[in-house]
Amino acid sequence: MPNSRPCQASTSSNTESRAASPRWQQAFRLFGQRLLEASADGQARWRQSVESVKDASASAGLLRDLFLDSLFQATNATELLNRTWDTLTAGNGALLNRLLDRFLFVGSLPDPRLVALSDDQEEATRLQHLLRIPFWPYWGPLLTVFHARRGDVVRLAPYSAARICALWLRTTPDELGPHQPMPWRTHAAELALGIAREIQARNAEGHYYSAGSDRSVYEAALYAAPLFPDAAAALCLELAGRKDISPEIAGRVAKARRRRQEERARQDLEGSGRSKAPPPIGMPRGRRRPAWPDGPRGKVDREFQEACLVGAPVTALIKADPDVALEVLLAVSIEEPQHDDFARSSLPECGLSFWPEGDRGPFLQFFHLAPSQALSLVIKLTNFGTHRYTEDQVWLDVMVDGEPRHWYSDSNVFR
Repeated sequence: MPNSRPCQASTSSNTESRAASPRWQQAFRLFGQRLLEASADGQARWRQSVESVKDASASAGLLRDLFLDSLFQATNATELLNRTWDTLTAGNGALLNRLLDRFLFVGSLPDPRLVALSDDQEEATRLQHLLRIPFWPYWGPLLTVFHARRGDVVRLAPYSAARICALWLRTTPDELGPHQPMPWRTHAAELALGIAREIQARNAEGHYYSAGSDRSVYEAALYAAPLFPDAAAALCLELAGRKDISPEIAGRVAKARRRRQEERARQDLEGSGRSKAPPPIGMPRGRRRPAWPDGPRGKVDREFQEACLVGAPVTALIKADPDVALEVLLAVSIEEPQHDDFARSSLPECGLSFWPEGDRGPFLQFFHLAPSQALSLVIKLTNFGTHRYTEDQVWLDVMVDGEPRHWYSDSNVFR
């Protein structure tokens, strides 16, 4: 058993070298549990052990990580997580985020289907970190505590928690048996939707940069749709620009704008004696065109668009409400209202937004799950694109049931 004094355990080079050995790692995890369970001052000693590590070396960081592992690997994990919550959330949740990053790997196993589908064992081993499934014994206590304390989780660790929710919702079945729901799926779904609302609010408030991490949040929210279809539908329609944002988020946005206005007024007052920089010169813009009937009212978050068009996550929304899925997919596929800029290209426009996955997307799954709505999607997009391309100026009359119909297109499109 390692030295029982945590300060020495965190700094001793001999202890650090032992922590790097897989044979010793379980002993360190058990020691971390013992600190929290056996002594009156155990929580303070455990906290000192994990907070004294400043990532000075890889082995010191590993020692801290093993102490974090001790929380969710314990048989009384719920109790230990609650007991150390103040420590985990201190310092803007640095240890909480570290714990979740560890949990995503330590609390999961390589997906066995990867080996079955690959002829190259070595390649399958290299990809194990990408395709993983939950190790169920560890997940129940963590999801229970995180759901109960979701206010802190949403605020301090939204991205790590969203990845955990997405993995649980994506890989676990809806039911363990007839009329026996899979445990903790509702916990993960409610947490995922709460995180998505928080990220939506931060983006709407402005002055927020996610470094490309929002997509994982929106994917988790889409996976939550079958469990909370109404809440997921409202969220997705707002993110797709088909509905006004909720009153709660609108209130946050208004409050944030007032704070910025007050801050600018204070800065202007303090700098009234200094010369001001000239305002930036911008290109004049023409009128803003109205939104297309099936398109968004405004700009759609690029990462929400990608979450919808990559395929797998949006299938959960299709299962929950195919009509809402139709409206959302149309909105993320059609461009937001544009300006009549003076430098506008003279080339024909199709009015479609950029599709990150080319022409693949979720469309084949849509036909499998909801063929009527999927067919409507294809027809609406085809008609929309050809109308925009020809600007309703070029058509061919086609007789359908004895009546002439306008087919808007030109020789290029027909070919």
